[in-house]
Formats: sequence, C-alpha cells, structure tokens
Amino acid sequence: MRVALITNEFRKKQRMPKTPLAYRVAYKISSRRIYRPLVKLVKSLEPQIVGVDIGSGCGLAAELIVNFFDRLYLIDLDEGLARDAKKRLRFHPNVEVIVADARSIPLPDAFADLVYFFDSLHHIPRPEKALFEAIRILKPKGTLAIFDLDGRQLFAKFLSLLERAFGLHSKPLSSQQLCSLLSESNFSILDVEVDLFGMLNLYAVKEEV
Repeated sequence: MRVALITNEFRKKQRMPKTPLAYRVAYKISSRRIYRPLVKLVKSLEPQIVGVDIGSGCGLAAELIVNFFDRLYLIDLDEGLARDAKKRLRFHPNVEVIVADARSIPLPDAFADLVYFFDSLHHIPRPEKALFEAIRILKPKGTLAIFDLDGRQLFAKFLSLLERAFGLHSKPLSSQQLCSLLSESNFSILDVEVDLFGMLNLYAVKEEV
C-alpha cells in the first residue's frame, strides 16, 4: 500500500494517526517486484527527464528509479512519510520532497516529462482533482502513468474494503472512468492492463493542443 493523501481536516475528522500503521507495515513487507512496471516504463523514456511522484510515501518507488532523472519531485501530504523519503534519498541531490496536497501541487504548469501515481490515487479524496493537477503540471507530449486498483474489479473492491477497515481512505476509480477523464483532457491512451488481482497499469500521453 501507499500513503493516504488526505487533508488535515479529513484526518482530524476521522481521528486517524498522522502516519497510519497499516502503511508502515505494508512498506516493510512490500517486494520490489511490485515496482517492476514503473521501472520498465522509466527505462523506456528519454534519460535525464523531470519526474513527479504523486503520493510518494517513504520513497521506495523513487529509490529504484532516481538515477534516470535530472530532477525527481516527491509529493506527499504526510510529514512523517516525507521525512522518511528525505532520509532514504538523502544522497541523491536531484530529489526534492515536497509536503503538499495532491489536489494542489505547488509546481508550475507544463513542468514535468513524467507524472505518476503508484498505489496512491485511490487514497485521495476526490481523486479527479489530483488527476487534473497531474494533467496541469505535465508537459505536452509528457507521459502520465497510473498504477492503482481498478474500482470495478472484485478483488480490488475487497482490498479497498480492507483498507477502509484499517481507517484509510480508499475509493478507487475504474479503468473506464480513468480513460474517459483522460480522453476528455486531450490524452492518448497508450496501454491499459488489469491483472487478476484488480491492479491497474495505465499509460497515457498528453497531446499538444
């Protein structure tokens, strides 16, 4: 699992801990194999690009791909996980960790060559707003990648229910919803893959207007 990108108001209302234990445990037991689609994608792109990881957690995904970027920005609302990411990536001067809401990212328009969500989008209340922020900061011809639960898949629904039982916000969009939103935002969908466990890999390119 990845970090729940939630507002301070939501966290207070739900009386959730600042960094949910469920995430910490999941990070400890996660295998690097789950990041292979992201690593494969980054290796296929031009070297030394600008990337943005939305919902970066403690930086596990970023650690595997950091050397492929000129600059890599990690966005996370959770200060505890952001500190962990800074510590993990402290020897990489091309990394900047920003504590910010995914629905209001302090980066300029048309800024990044690659923007990705890795198991984070479904943890964001009103995920469409986070998606539109990703679209805003992405350059024309830039790549958007979403690795997340597919909200229409049975096993993904079960995982989402389990996450909510742990007090986490979890409301995944379906692959159809994501493709519709992106197509309406002038994106070309390159590929959509959904595995037996309801995990979605979606790749899209922002077309020039």
